[in-house]
Amino acid sequence: MSGSGDRWFAIVQTLGIVTSFLFTAYQVRKSRTSGVAANEIRLIELHRDLWKLTIEHPELMRPFSHNVDAGQLSLSPREHRFVNLLFLHISGAYALTETGEVRRMGDFRGDLGELLADPAIRKFWEENKRLYDAKFVVFVDSCTPRLLNDGDDDK
Repeated sequence: MSGSGDRWFAIVQTLGIVTSFLFTAYQVRKSRTSGVAANEIRLIELHRDLWKLTIEHPELMRPFSHNVDAGQLSLSPREHRFVNLLFLHISGAYALTETGEVRRMGDFRGDLGELLADPAIRKFWEENKRLYDAKFVVFVDSCTPRLLNDGDDDK
């Protein structure tokens, strides 16, 4: 009888351990999901705050004009700081996406290609990309050929 009792004890113990592992896995997944949601909300808040600056200071939108003359490609110190903040924000969003801390959002590559369509923004990028993470630089540069090819189709 003690052999039978030992077996039942082993079965119950094993079921308890397996149930504990499953519950822990569920809690980790649930925690990660809520962490991803919190990261996405924070990223959206930062995005909103960044673009709110252009409402408060409309002159910051000049670099985003497709019609900037070659002589006007240089950014003012204020515009330079804003575009740098924009690329830091994009770099942060890219890093969070790559690590799975946020879900992939929309056409990130296409949006970046459109941003680089602006000559002043593209000039800023070419002059400053050495300051950013190498993997991010490769990603941003991979958006540029798409932009140049799309532009050639319109001619």
